[in-house]
Amino acid sequence: AGLLSETLELYRTLLALSGKKREILVAGRAGELEAVTRQEEYLIVQAGKLDSLREEITRDIAVSLGESSGRMSLVRLREAAPPPFAARIAAVEKDFGAVTADLTALNRTNTELIQQALVFINYSISVITRADTPATYAPGGEQKNVQGRSLFDRKA
Repeated sequence: AGLLSETLELYRTLLALSGKKREILVAGRAGELEAVTRQEEYLIVQAGKLDSLREEITRDIAVSLGESSGRMSLVRLREAAPPPFAARIAAVEKDFGAVTADLTALNRTNTELIQQALVFINYSISVITRADTPATYAPGGEQKNVQGRSLFDRKA
C-alpha cells in the first residue's frame, strides 16, 4: 500500500498543477505556462517509474497467488490482502478514483482552453499577414499589384 499511496500523492500533485495551469491559461500568463508544463513532464516521468515498479510488484504477487499478472487488478489485490492491508488498499482505491476523475476533467478543460488560444493566435496571425490587401489604383484607373505583407522577412 506504500507504493500506491506514493503514486496517489504524485497524482494529487499533478491535479494541483493542472488547476494552476487552468488559472494560468485563463489569465493568459504564457510565461508561467512553460514552468508548470516542465513540472508536469517531470511528474509524469516519475509516475511512469512508479508504474513500472507497481507492475513488477503486482507480477510477484500474482505469481505467489498462482494468477496471471495481467489479471491482477487493484480489486483482486485488495481481495487477496490481509484485512488491515485490504482496508488501506480500499481507501487508496477510492481516493485514486476521485483524483483521476478530477484530473481527467481538468485536463479536458485545459485542452479546450489551449485549443481556443490557438484558434485566436491563428486568427491574429492571419489578420496580420493577410495577403489579399486592397488593390491600389494607378492614375489611369489601372490596378497595380501590391505585394501582401508578411510577418517574416523574405530576404532572410
